[in-house]
Amino acid sequence: ETSPAAGFIKGLFQGRGKPVPVTVTNAIVQERTVNLTIPAKLVPSDKIDVRVPFDGRVERIFVNVGDAVTVGQPLLKLSDDAVAMRVAQRRIELKDAQTNQEKNTYFLNNRDRLLEEGRLEESDANRLESEIRANETAIEKLRQEVQELEAQREKTTIASPVDGVIAERNATMGLPITTATVAFIIARIDPLGLEFTLPPQELAGVRMNQNLRCRIKNLPGQMFSANMVSIGSAPNVDGTYPLRASINNSLFTLKPGMEAEVELNSAQKQRFFVIPAEAVTSERRQYSVFIINRGVAHRVRIVPREKRGNIIEVMDGLRDDDLIVVKGHENLEEGTAVDIWGR
Repeated sequence: ETSPAAGFIKGLFQGRGKPVPVTVTNAIVQERTVNLTIPAKLVPSDKIDVRVPFDGRVERIFVNVGDAVTVGQPLLKLSDDAVAMRVAQRRIELKDAQTNQEKNTYFLNNRDRLLEEGRLEESDANRLESEIRANETAIEKLRQEVQELEAQREKTTIASPVDGVIAERNATMGLPITTATVAFIIARIDPLGLEFTLPPQELAGVRMNQNLRCRIKNLPGQMFSANMVSIGSAPNVDGTYPLRASINNSLFTLKPGMEAEVELNSAQKQRFFVIPAEAVTSERRQYSVFIINRGVAHRVRIVPREKRGNIIEVMDGLRDDDLIVVKGHENLEEGTAVDIWGR
């Protein structure tokens, strides 16, 4: 009699039910430089926030969303009415402080005589030096405020700090605006960013500063050069990795949002398996093959790269010693016992 343990071991090696006849083969390992064509999108290389240097009222706006701007180009003009009122007020305060200083200086220089004549109280005379020092501080502060306000009046026109395109505008003509408000967001478009993704199996062929070429959908027949500037270290939700290249746009020919295709030549040869296309099954965009281990079929998921005629290149999922079912897999399921007919 066969013990339960022996029966389990026999079943483990032979699988379930009557053996299914299959034809098998070994995968062929190849190495080559891979050329990829990947969809991409043009994006701003940076976004710059523009704020007003002081609180005020917007008198005029010179640009709208979507307008291209260059360094130094006027964006908006603030009204100097409020600043002018503050300058006038500080000048009045400064004049009063200077008059008071002159009076206290006169009293200090003539203190003894004024005390004898009874024109100055002793308590007031004792405070003269401290009041003069306080007045000097106040006068210096008021002079500095007047200078700063006058400088503000010369900076009522806000100019673009960079070349780019107006991506957002939060200033409204005739309304107040504060330094806390981002008046404009300028998208920097020289250079432009070129964003695309790659599955993890392809990252080995990518290097920082690697040169690549791209085509722009809206500009047929033209080829542009780009340079790799960022390789994501963490995957997206779908498992791919984000990459970013930089592309020159000094003539502003290209616009954010344009669709592109990146042509990428792998920086080093990549290793992959070649198997017959008929060995691969697919369901809901997932690909798999059956491999044979100790007379039993096991389904393994694979990541195909490219189909060429009657063969498929496989990036991931196989090992060098895997025995792959080429014919008969339509009758297999996980754990089916097989009878190998040919190789």
